[in-house]
Amino acid sequence: MRVGEVLKLKVKNVHGRKLVLSEPKSGNQTEIVFIPKKVADRLRNYISSVNIEDDHNVFPIGYTRAREIVQNAGKMINVNLNPHDLR
Repeated sequence: MRVGEVLKLKVKNVHGRKLVLSEPKSGNQTEIVFIPKKVADRLRNYISSVNIEDDHNVFPIGYTRAREIVQNAGKMINVNLNPHDLR
């Protein structure tokens, strides 16, 4: 997934291992992405622990903050890392 698609993901679009992307960059109306069970479980736990409403974004941050998070994670393991590298 593109970082912009992750940041636009709403709770109502998370269905277990299936994520429904609204207006993806591909130009389609929607796209479906399947994620590993372990990631889906962690995502579900995160959503319930933060108590996010269905029509709100799962990750209420912007691109700049997401980029900082990814770059800082890379620095922790001594790797130059950008969001696009995670696709």
